[in-house]
Amino acid sequence: MFSRLDVILGSFLVLPCRISVNLARMTQAQAVQAMPPVDAAIVDTLQRNGPCRLRDIATSLPSYSWVEVLAAVDRMSRDKRVVLSQLDQTTYQLSLGPYAK
Repeated sequence: MFSRLDVILGSFLVLPCRISVNLARMTQAQAVQAMPPVDAAIVDTLQRNGPCRLRDIATSLPSYSWVEVLAAVDRMSRDKRVVLSQLDQTTYQLSLGPYAK
């Protein structure tokens, strides 16, 4: 699988480059290492506790800001590592998705 990255050199030059990533050959430990620390912390919390309210996840990770947690949840919900469900008007629940590692 190839993904396109823009590499910025200095402030004027932008070069497209390709990086080959074979996710099928990654072990679970390698996949967790490849995750940003906040992603790994969220997955670890969900593996230990099962589905949790988003507020509980954010408050259980005091090392990370709300912005970092919400950005990670957004990123992980888009690639189906977590599922975000609305329980009522102001409460959301987070659970592991089908592609959680």
